[in-house]
Amino acid sequence: MNTIKFDLSKYTYTKGWFINSELHRNLHKFTNTHDIYNVLEIGCFEGLSACFLSTCLLNNKLSTLDCVDPYITSGTDSEITSQCISDKTYERFLQNIKNSNNYEKTNFHRLTSDDFFIENKKEFNFIYVDGCHEPDYLTRDVENSFNCLKINGIMWMNNYGGGKPPGTCKKVIDNALTKYTGMYEIIHNHYQLVIKKTKLREDVITRSKNIKTMVVTLPRLLDRRKHIENLLKVYNFSDVVFTNGIDGSTCTKTPVEGSKNLFRIRSDDGSEILYNSNYRNGIGLNVGEIGCAWSHINIYKTLVNDDSSDVYLVLEDDIEFSVDKEELREYINNLPPTYSYDLCHINKSTWFPFKKNESVLSVNDYYYTPHKKYFNNAGAYFITKAGAKKVLESITKSFGVPADDLLSNTNLSNGSFRLIVPSKCLVGPGNMVSSIVKTN
Repeated sequence: MNTIKFDLSKYTYTKGWFINSELHRNLHKFTNTHDIYNVLEIGCFEGLSACFLSTCLLNNKLSTLDCVDPYITSGTDSEITSQCISDKTYERFLQNIKNSNNYEKTNFHRLTSDDFFIENKKEFNFIYVDGCHEPDYLTRDVENSFNCLKINGIMWMNNYGGGKPPGTCKKVIDNALTKYTGMYEIIHNHYQLVIKKTKLREDVITRSKNIKTMVVTLPRLLDRRKHIENLLKVYNFSDVVFTNGIDGSTCTKTPVEGSKNLFRIRSDDGSEILYNSNYRNGIGLNVGEIGCAWSHINIYKTLVNDDSSDVYLVLEDDIEFSVDKEELREYINNLPPTYSYDLCHINKSTWFPFKKNESVLSVNDYYYTPHKKYFNNAGAYFITKAGAKKVLESITKSFGVPADDLLSNTNLSNGSFRLIVPSKCLVGPGNMVSSIVKTN
C-alpha cells in the first residue's frame, strides 16, 4: 500500500470529474504500486483516469493497461449515452496518455466494450468500469468484466450512486452482480462501488474460461452415457454438450472406383467421409476406430465454426478423473490463454508417457511442454480453435488413423502445433486403454 504523487499539471482536460473521484482518493488503500497489475479500463474520456492508473499500477515491468473506448461523438448514436465527447476528446486522450508514466505498457482499443470482450483473451486483476451507463450496456460491462477478472482481482465501478434518475446505476449493477453472489466481497461502497473477486462459482467448473465440454457418446451405450452424466454432475461441470458419435457398426463402406485403398464411409444419418486403409502401415481400422475418429473430426469442425467458444474440453464417455473436484478446478483455472496452445492433453498416455522438454520453459506451475513424440489416448483433452484447424488441415481429403493418432501425428508433423500437458495426469484411461469403441 503505497501512495504516488499524480501530477495533474502534465495533462490537458476540460472536466474535473476524475479529480474528485473516489478512485483518485482511495486507490492506494487497496493496491501496492510494486505488484504486477494487468489493468483494464472501460471508458476513458480525456484520459485522466488512464494516466492515473498508468502512473500508480504499471510500475512493475510485467504490468499492463488496456484502455477501451469507441469515442462516439455525443448525440450521434441514439443507443449510446455519452457526455461531452467531441472530435477533440480522442486527440486529448492520446496526448495525455503519451505524457503519462509507463505509457509504453498501455494498449488502446477504439472499440465498444461489447466488441472488445468478444475478441478479448486476457484476464485482469484490476478493472475500472466507467463506460456507457445505459442499463443494457452497463449490465454487459459488469458481467463481462467480472468473467475476465482474476481471483483476488479488484473491479472498481464508477457512477454506482448516480444515473438518471439517481439510483438507476446502483439498481443495474446490483442486479448484474446477483448471479455472482458468494464470489466477491465489497471493499468500498459509496458513489463508486469496489469489489474483490474471491472465488469462482462452485457449480461452474469451466465457465470462467469460456470452455465448452463436448462428450462423445453413442445412443446405444446407455450405461456409459449414465456414467459420464453422473461423473460430470459430481464434478460440477457446466456448458456440457452430449454429442452423438458416429456408430461405426452401422456405417457402410464402399470402395472408391479406381483406388485400392480409398473407401467412402457412410453413416446412418447420411453423412459421408473418405477413409484410406493404407495409412496405418497397411493395417486398416476396425469399424469402431473409424467411428471414433470420425466423431472427433466432427467435433473439430463444430469448434472451428463455433462463435461462442474458442476451446473445447473433449471427453469420451468412459473416462475417470484421477484428481478430486477441487484440484481439477484449480488446473482448469490455471489453463494458459487459448492463443498460447493448440492442444492440452490431460489423459494418461499409456504407451508413450510424456516427458518434459527441459529446453523449453514451463508454461506455468501447472502445465509444461513435452518432447515431440508419439502419444496415445484421446479420452480427454482441451483443444483450441486454432488447434482444431491444424488437425483438420492435416487430414486433407481422407483419414486412416485412430482419433489419438490424428492428434499425435499433427503434433509431430506440424512444427507450429503447440502441445502442453498438466504436471500430473488429470484423467485415467477409464475402462479402456485407448479411445476405441471395439465393435468388430
